[in-house]
Amino acid sequence: MLSAVARMAVVGCAIYKLYRKAEKAMKNDEEYLMKITGHAKELGEKMINEAKKHARDKEYELSAEYFYYAYGLLDSGWDYIMAQVDSQEVHRLLHAKKCQDARSLSSQ
Repeated sequence: MLSAVARMAVVGCAIYKLYRKAEKAMKNDEEYLMKITGHAKELGEKMINEAKKHARDKEYELSAEYFYYAYGLLDSGWDYIMAQVDSQEVHRLLHAKKCQDARSLSSQ
């Protein structure tokens, strides 16, 4: 009887150790994902700044590419990206790019 209780205690301790190890791994994964998300947001904002710079230099196609890349990185949505656009030409190119990508996704 005592050995059965001892076995249960050992099994209980082993399960608890596994639980703590899994909990620690999940916490590390969560911190890693938070870092990635923060990095993606930072990169998206840099892309918006680059896009604005290219728009000022009248490099509209390059500007539209940067804005579209930022749209993919940020969780802000299409309206946020379009609010950042100052040029009508970039606005037109972005809409064309989004429509083209939507068509290519729907045809797959």
